[in-house]
Order: sequence, then structure tokens, then C-alpha cells
Amino acid sequence: VSTQSTWGTLGFLTTFNADSATQYLYRALSPGGPPVPCYERARLMCEVHGPSVHGSSGSPRSRPAFNECLISRGYSPTMSHLRLSIDKHEVTIVHADGLILSSPSGSTAYSASAGGPLVVPSVKCTLITPVAPRAPAFRPIVVPDSSVIEVEINHSHNSGAYVTCDGRSPLEVEHGSVVRVWTCKHRFPFIAELPLEKDWYSSIKQKLGWVGSSP
Repeated sequence: VSTQSTWGTLGFLTTFNADSATQYLYRALSPGGPPVPCYERARLMCEVHGPSVHGSSGSPRSRPAFNECLISRGYSPTMSHLRLSIDKHEVTIVHADGLILSSPSGSTAYSASAGGPLVVPSVKCTLITPVAPRAPAFRPIVVPDSSVIEVEINHSHNSGAYVTCDGRSPLEVEHGSVVRVWTCKHRFPFIAELPLEKDWYSSIKQKLGWVGSSP
């Protein structure tokens, strides 16, 4: 079981302050004590196939992501050309600074900054959000969490791309590489003060200062 901590700067995952965290952890670990709400959030698995710029082209490299997997142009001055497929169906070639594949929890992170929707964590889905797309007609997509998403760094584009999970340790990959993302079978447990939906709406109102929320 994991207590919630502030990941990022707004603290969407923080439902209680540091003073009360120890109390809730003690309650969660004490048998026979008062119950503590505990719920699970989805995680993503990101698998990179193909050669990395600074590594071998052997076995696929896998990385978990709680918020999102970002495929971006990195330091390249030109847009990324990313071939997007969902469940083996080719959808489009995305010309953009990048593509964000996020979990419902990650909908309040980078995806939201790029114009993606806010999604209640209990919704079983994966978000696909473009970063500064050249064609404004390409909008964020929400797909079932059973979908397998594949993004190929287009062969016709000379530059590669960077793959980053939750903002940590970007992996530089060459054109022709394929990034495959799906929802993990094992979810991430959280301790909270309130049930899932009530906790989420309360946090959104407070952090974003929506009308009707306390200052």
C-alpha cells in the first residue's frame, strides 16, 4: 500500500497534509483499526522496439509510467513524424512536437497542459494527446484501457525522437523505432481520506480554483 505524495507542483494526488499522513498510514497497517479508504489507479507500460541512439538494438526496453509516456522531438528543431496505430489499425501520421499517452491519473499532468481532457481516475481508458500538432484537426483521443497503442518514428523522417516516462530518464531512439503502450495488469494502490470520485472532484476544485471551491 502506498500513501499519496505530491508528484509535480499542484499536488493533484495529495489528499491529506504531511501532519496527518502518519496517522493514516498507522491506521492502514493496524489490524482491527478503523477502516481507511484505499483504491487503485491504472498504470501504463511502455515498450520500445528498435535501436536507441546510445544503446543496442536487442531486446525491447520496457518502462512503467504512472502519469504518461511522452514521445517527443526532444532537442531536434524539426517536428516529429509519428505513425499512430491503435489495436493494429493505423489512425494517422502525427506531425507535432510530440505525442502524450497518459493514464486517467495523468490527465491532470502534461496532457492537461497540452489541451487534453480531465478524466476521473476510475474511468478505464488511455488518453492520446498531441503536443503542438501542425494540423489543428487532430484532437486528443480517448480509447479503452484494453487498447494497445503503437507509435512508429516515421522512416521518412531523418531525425529520431525521445521517449520519456513520467519525466524521467529520456531515451533517445532512431527513426523506424516503435513505441508500444498498454495498461498494466497490476494497478497502483492509494490511501485517501475520501472515496475515489469524491476525493478527485474535491482535489480538482481546490487545485484549479473552480467556482464554488474554497480559496
